[in-house]
Amino acid sequence: MRGMTIPGAAALALVLAFLAGCASTTSDTASDEPTEATIHEDGFTSFDAAIEEYWATAEKFPLPAGEEYPEPTFDDASGSYQAGYGETEAVGAWNCAWGREYLEAFGTDPEREATALAEYSRLVETDAFARSYDPESAQSAVYDSIEKAKLGDPSRVQSVIDGGCPQ
Repeated sequence: MRGMTIPGAAALALVLAFLAGCASTTSDTASDEPTEATIHEDGFTSFDAAIEEYWATAEKFPLPAGEEYPEPTFDDASGSYQAGYGETEAVGAWNCAWGREYLEAFGTDPEREATALAEYSRLVETDAFARSYDPESAQSAVYDSIEKAKLGDPSRVQSVIDGGCPQ
């Protein structure tokens, strides 16, 4: 480190500490959700545990008739994932499916439309929403889309779906 400035050495130390914290580890514990044994001290979990968390969450959040959960979008098996990442991905897929269902039913099938809006609106009750959606941007957009939809305006749901959901 000869010739390195103190700020440069400090930055290097921070980068190394960060990389050490992101190192992949595995667990012998298999369950539907990450347990204390699969969540590391730093709040991260293995790829396999994140995948298990995704599918366990999918079991808890039924999709509209005829829909299926996509394969998780995250695929870096060598990395580690923040605990709750799999849940957030699954809840996002669930919410997108119900948003699309609402938009398809809007103005043509009032019962289906009401059911879809009720399910779409449940996003705000989830741990994933509280934990992973930015209050100033994402949460406010979702709340706004729900309020406008309740008043008969699907445009904000369309914006949320267009801006945050895979096609």
